[in-house]
Amino acid sequence: MNNFISILMLLSLAACNSGNGGSSSSSQTETIDNSKKDEVTSDSDKPANTVETDRLVIVPKRKVELEEDFSNFEEFRDNVNRYEVVFEVKSGDFSNATLECRKLNYDRTDSKVLGRFKDNASEATLDITVLENDPNIVEYKCSATDNELLLDSATIKIPKSYVIRGQKTLQAAINATEISTLVLDKGAELSTDGDDIKLTVAELISNEGKIVTHASDAVNKTYENRPGASGGSIDLTINKGIGEVTFEMRGLNGGAVTRVPEKNPAITQFNPRNNGTCNPSSQYKKNDTRCMGKPGDKGARGLQGFQGTSGGNTGVLKLKTIAEQDLNISIHHFPGKGSVGGNGGKGGAGGPGGKGNFIRYFVPSPHDICRSTTCALQSIQGAWATHQFQDGPIGPEGDIGPMGLQGEDGAITESTVTFQDEKMSFTVDQNWKNF
Repeated sequence: MNNFISILMLLSLAACNSGNGGSSSSSQTETIDNSKKDEVTSDSDKPANTVETDRLVIVPKRKVELEEDFSNFEEFRDNVNRYEVVFEVKSGDFSNATLECRKLNYDRTDSKVLGRFKDNASEATLDITVLENDPNIVEYKCSATDNELLLDSATIKIPKSYVIRGQKTLQAAINATEISTLVLDKGAELSTDGDDIKLTVAELISNEGKIVTHASDAVNKTYENRPGASGGSIDLTINKGIGEVTFEMRGLNGGAVTRVPEKNPAITQFNPRNNGTCNPSSQYKKNDTRCMGKPGDKGARGLQGFQGTSGGNTGVLKLKTIAEQDLNISIHHFPGKGSVGGNGGKGGAGGPGGKGNFIRYFVPSPHDICRSTTCALQSIQGAWATHQFQDGPIGPEGDIGPMGLQGEDGAITESTVTFQDEKMSFTVDQNWKNF
């Protein structure tokens, strides 16, 4: 509760300082203040990127400004890099003067923009569009001439805005560590792909967009026998924020275990109980199964499968805001799931079969074979013979080993959010509105 009260006090103080012309943290890339539409009358009223010379005041501003309720968001999004540059005359005669603004360090046919002052006009305007492949800050050298006589010149800087639609990786969309404006379209996902990212944004405008460690449909982007990728870290500083943005700290699921343990090498020993059970001195028939060796003992059970791979950790969010915000922030954590254990290994080989008996048996002479009921009293002629019964077969292979243990889920790692120097650490989902 004390932290919450402290935040409110800091926000109120920041709002008061802002309203009284208080200073704000400087940034290498300044943001155009689209809310100031009035004529430039004093230093405190001038947009941040205003350029003033002895004769001119030059004010770049967006052609379409975002309404507070986001009602024109699509129009604003589609025109966010289109600027109207106003040249206001302070002194001197610029009637019918020609304007030329040329990109610095560019040698392309579309690198300059032309215009002119009208008769008795106190100002002129030029339309400038920042292109997708332009640098973060586009510099223009602007000159006003009258019949080749240079009346005035100045260099202006136009910041490029980055618009994210659908799913994009930050690495592909933004090749910088400091940018002026980041616009997240409705439902957009800007993914860090699990890398460690550090980014400073002068102005974040989000229409229910997301900044995520891994895209939501990449959770099952796994590699066999490898743990799930963690979320890395997002170190983000926001100078000014508008709208609603969600941070999803996501680890990927562990990869399926396809490795299988080797066959159980345990040796199943010979078991004499599997030998034939005939007494060699007794008389048995050649097909008497009691005299045959029995199958060997069953092999040992297979080894347990490998444990499933672990899911990725959520990653760390370090979010810092500089000034009072009109931004709703939600932070959610999705640790990766561990994969199921792998299959068990094959069972060991069965033991050797039992030994068959060696016996002797009596074979009567053919003509002495008794066919009457009284022959039991007669002496039967014949001879004794021997027979070796077959050994038993090798025992069956052991059962497949048990499945491996379930892999461990990823961890929710601690994140920090700093609102105007008030720092909070947490490992649970959070929501802040209009802080």
